Formats: sequence, structure tokens, C-alpha cells
Amino acid sequence: MAATRTNKTADPQQAAMRETTSVGGRSLWDLSHESPLLVIFLRHLGCTFCKEAVRDAARQRADIQAAGARIVFVHMAPEADAKAFFDGYGMADVQRISDPEGKLYRAFGLERAGIKEMLSPSVWTRGISAILRGNLPGIPRGDMLRMPGAFVVNQGRVSKSHFHQTIADRPDLSGISKEGLAACRL
Repeated sequence: MAATRTNKTADPQQAAMRETTSVGGRSLWDLSHESPLLVIFLRHLGCTFCKEAVRDAARQRADIQAAGARIVFVHMAPEADAKAFFDGYGMADVQRISDPEGKLYRAFGLERAGIKEMLSPSVWTRGISAILRGNLPGIPRGDMLRMPGAFVVNQGRVSKSHFHQTIADRPDLSGISKEGLAACRL
């Protein structure tokens, strides 16, 4: 009698977390086993809303860390560009992952934007507001159509997800962290 072999397909999200490494050489998988993470996916480093998100993360950093999470940014730009970008927001010491092919984005279910997500009147209104607060648009370094998102990841598992409805969403990053960490403790 022949032995039966089971082909267990690896979870694509967990596989992507194991394969993608941070600027410090650590995989997202390994980082999530050291402590819970708030993983913030950015569209591109010239994006007004992404600049606003990094500024928000910098302002909420103490609350996010007090809740028990570390911040990790995922972006699609070359590391040289990313270093200068994050240094400008006082976030040079935060882990970041360059994902130019969008492998992690796809694994986390972050789709490409359509007309509604990019050009609705609410996006334009929020864009003007973000620009007036100093988040000037820059040169796109990444996929302009990739949707952003934020996730709490602990022990290789997502406990809280925020999928942006438009590119202009401005989620409460500290609140997402707290909700995700509370779910981890259940």
C-alpha cells in the first residue's frame, strides 16, 4: 500500500512575512514573534496622504508603543529614498520594509485603487486639507495605485486590519493598535 502524501499549501500571507526582510535584515515574521507590530502600508513616498500617515504615526508613537506594539512601515521605494524620507519625520529608527514588487501588499489583500478610491470629491477635499497641513505632494516612489492599509500582527497572525476605502482615509493608528492588541489577549 502506497503512503499518502498531503500537500499542505503554506498560507501566502505567512509565507510573504517570512520572505520579506526589513532594512535591519529581519523578516516581518520574526519581528512579529518578538513583539506585536502595527504594520503600516504606504502607497508611495510622494503621496500626500502617506506623508500625513507617517506624521500621524510619529505623533502617536508613544501611545502605540505604550499599548505594546512596535511600528513597521512597508513601502515600495528604494531604501536610499526611504531612509531620507523617514529620517525627515524622526522615524529613522523604526523598522521598514521595501517591497517594490508589492508581494506583501498582495498577501495582505491590499488591492490597486480604482477611480472611486482615487478621484472622488472626498479624496480631493481631504487632499487639500492634508496639503494645507504641510503634507506637500512629491515625486511618486512606488505604485501610485496601490491601496494603503494598517494591520496589527502578533506571532505571525493578523489580529486587526484596516483596509482604506479611499487613498484619503486617515485611520486612528493608536486606536487600531489598541484594538488589535486587545484581540491578541482574548
